[in-house]
Amino acid sequence: IQILSQNQGAHLGLIKGFVTAALQRDKAAIDRDSKLIAQYKDETERMRGEVDALRSEGRIFQSRNCSACSHPLDLPSVHFMCSHQGMPCVFHKRCLGDSESECPLCGDEHQRAVNMRSSQQLVERGAVHEGFFRQLASAEGKGFATVADYFGRGLFT
Repeated sequence: IQILSQNQGAHLGLIKGFVTAALQRDKAAIDRDSKLIAQYKDETERMRGEVDALRSEGRIFQSRNCSACSHPLDLPSVHFMCSHQGMPCVFHKRCLGDSESECPLCGDEHQRAVNMRSSQQLVERGAVHEGFFRQLASAEGKGFATVADYFGRGLFT
């Protein structure tokens, strides 16, 4: 647009289609992002409700069959607080193995959530570190106070 403004023979009509298409793409992206944000908010509220229920209410396990082998349950059995495809996850101890500390059916999903959270924490920590170095560079003789402030807030963990 700046180049067109410098040329007396060119007018805005020459790039009208390009600008319109770019604005439509941007609007579509904003609409998609808005829908995702609303979906994430709803999902977060649902999960918070589930967490509150798990903290305050008892949970009844009525599964009669092992989630791994589908045979009737007998003791010892292990019940996980997750539910795979709407069914509670419960296993014979022998089907689960000795070292299983998380549900083998839902463990991948749980691990993905843990990885997302840790990567988000790394991003946040990176922003903290960038801010620290920016403040340190502009401290002008008060670098120790800046370092002490960050230590005091527990941001170097």
